[in-house]
Amino acid sequence: MAFLAAAAPMIGTIATVAGTGLSAANYLQQGAYGAQVARNNAETARRNADYARTAGMAQASIASMKGAEKLASLKADQAASGVDVNSGSFVDVQGGQREADALDAETVLTNAELSAYGYSTQARDFEAEAVQTETASWFDALGSLASGASSLAGKWGTGGDSKPKISGGGKGFAGVVGRGSGALSYG
Repeated sequence: MAFLAAAAPMIGTIATVAGTGLSAANYLQQGAYGAQVARNNAETARRNADYARTAGMAQASIASMKGAEKLASLKADQAASGVDVNSGSFVDVQGGQREADALDAETVLTNAELSAYGYSTQARDFEAEAVQTETASWFDALGSLASGASSLAGKWGTGGDSKPKISGGGKGFAGVVGRGSGALSYG
């Protein structure tokens, strides 16, 4: 029984060291996981940016075709009145319709590019988050190790009277295991 009492501080020290190591490893694993999640989110945002650009080009193409259809319908309506549609104010009306249709297509492209820019910015933010998460996990792990070292220093001391001592008239551990009167104590 006396041996267990003598070994208790050593068992506590081993538990502290093991717990500190596991805590530090846990911080690093959490950081790696969080960073990977952020990188995955960044990849998704980059793909969304590409999709926004592609979808915008398709929508602009549709808007351009609709504009051409409107212009053809306008010209047909003008020609049905029996006048020359290639002169006078008819040409001006057709030009205005072309400009409005081009503006519609450009607006669709601009909106798509703004959406893509937002996703690209989001991707950069996620990449920065990944780096920050990994860096923070290292600081957390180092902090855990420093805390554990401080705890051990408090138990064992760095000098002075707080180191474990064996008493018992120079019998060493023989006194602890019952062959003498020695015991492990903290001074």
